[in-house]
Amino acid sequence: ELKDIIKEKQETVSSTTKIAKEVVLGEIKEEKGVDVKEKAKEVAITLPEAAINFDYNKADIKSEYFSILHKIAEFLKLHADNKVRIDGHTCDIGTDDYNIKLSKRRAESVLSYFVEKEKLYKENFTASGFGKTKPVATNTTEEGRKKNRRVEIVIIK
Repeated sequence: ELKDIIKEKQETVSSTTKIAKEVVLGEIKEEKGVDVKEKAKEVAITLPEAAINFDYNKADIKSEYFSILHKIAEFLKLHADNKVRIDGHTCDIGTDDYNIKLSKRRAESVLSYFVEKEKLYKENFTASGFGKTKPVATNTTEEGRKKNRRVEIVIIK
């Protein structure tokens, strides 16, 4: 009897956790400019300039973006055992070396937010800077460059 009760409680917790994950992910998907791609082994959350941006030559997160980052942190808390990769990207203005460093600083800024403000475990995160090497849009227009100035958060299942 005790085994059946324990199994039933575990199933209830699992079902509740699954629903919570879906609700939080749904809230993230509703945010302006946020792109969520779910794959078999990962969930990729892309934060283009429309969702979060940085001032020129800065890696500080503006307080207006704390809300979306908080929602993502809530989702990450439901995936506490998963590894998270934060990838920073830039447009093509500037040297390769500078853009790699800037994109890494931006990724590290987001990582620091999650660790310091949301109290997530740093050991679960890595931050990388890709500079201008992985554009999602053309760099020949300002609109395209804005799309390339982004941060991607990849949750590895």
